[in-house]
Amino acid sequence: MFQHRTNTEDGVGMVTQCPIVPGESYDYSFDTAGQTGTYWYHSHVSTQYCDGLRGPLVIYDPNDPFADMYDVDDASTVITLGDWYHQPALAEFSDPTIIAPFRLINVSCLTYFTVSLDGHTFTVIEADGVEHQPLVVDSLTIFVGQRYSIVVDASEDVDNYWFRVVPGPSIVNQASSKPADPSLNNAIFRYEGAPVADPTTTATPSTNPLVEASMIPLVNPGAPGGDTPPDVAHVLTIGLDSPNWTINGSSFAPPSVPVLLQILSGASTAQDLLPPGSVLPLPSNSIIEISIPDTGAVSRTHPFHLHGTGFNYVNPPRRDVSSPVPFIPDNAEAEFQVVAVNSGNVTFRFKTDNPGPWILHCHIDWHLKQGLAVVLAEDPAGVVSGPDSVIIPPAWNNLCSAFDASGLPSN
Repeated sequence: MFQHRTNTEDGVGMVTQCPIVPGESYDYSFDTAGQTGTYWYHSHVSTQYCDGLRGPLVIYDPNDPFADMYDVDDASTVITLGDWYHQPALAEFSDPTIIAPFRLINVSCLTYFTVSLDGHTFTVIEADGVEHQPLVVDSLTIFVGQRYSIVVDASEDVDNYWFRVVPGPSIVNQASSKPADPSLNNAIFRYEGAPVADPTTTATPSTNPLVEASMIPLVNPGAPGGDTPPDVAHVLTIGLDSPNWTINGSSFAPPSVPVLLQILSGASTAQDLLPPGSVLPLPSNSIIEISIPDTGAVSRTHPFHLHGTGFNYVNPPRRDVSSPVPFIPDNAEAEFQVVAVNSGNVTFRFKTDNPGPWILHCHIDWHLKQGLAVVLAEDPAGVVSGPDSVIIPPAWNNLCSAFDASGLPSN
């Protein structure tokens, strides 16, 4: 989510603030003007969100270009997908003529899911807060942190249908003596008038899965700089120094002082900023190109998330996990908030027009805990002064004194 001059409200422990200690509170305040779509909030300290400290956040568009495609869009159509559910969910529709969008949010800590609805297709209209031209598919794969809005055409025969959310293979599944049971992730899509009974529908192989190369944003300005070289280019090489993940040889560990506070106190260079090797200062008003190559350490999908700004692909990732070939689509500049890396080199660009330390991290929370992150410090001087400087609320200053007094660890 884009935040201008409110880096203090980004919520990343020991990057943009000291953590909120037990018994204390903090009100987050930021402007969402110009932003709509499906998001979610969660703790950004240790692995707290894996224990449930998370929830959906939807910004409804009063001028929704897809409003004529559905009748209902409210809290009842928001579906969060996590990796801790153990009972089937139930979805009922009171009227088969009513069409509603489902806002799918993967809030899991590790697992990606493949979503389908027996006997139905659905239309993808949004990805990660960005509205797209409608695209009809019969399944989609959603990685950790990703969001999709889909519209189901509920015009099939009145009956019960399985809504399937099949978890992908993961380290947990492979190592556990009790691997995940895909049937536990099913929901019932029930038409009005259908008997109250489990569906008898069967899964069929997907013939038209979502391939993100086919997705075209409604508004697509393209990658900044076009075909010209970027002002600054960084290659972020992922490594595994067991048990920790590394980027360019450094494993991110929360510093004892938030990065934002370090900058406000005068630190501005990579040598001065902590943690060592994990903070990259970036100049203002520059085109930044980030490349993440597959070095072999990327043996599985890593859904990277960049705080504070959107980006545009130059060379996008392969997210169609059924295809062995990476794609480089004509519309590769499509903007997303999450980039999944599992095959080949991934390159994206953005412009540094939003001063502040913004974290780029793997959204598999166990990997973040093991250090798979880097902080991109946009325009440190501009954080302190200038028209885009960060506004510091008085309450923000109190967080660190309370945290220091608590004696709690920063990670």
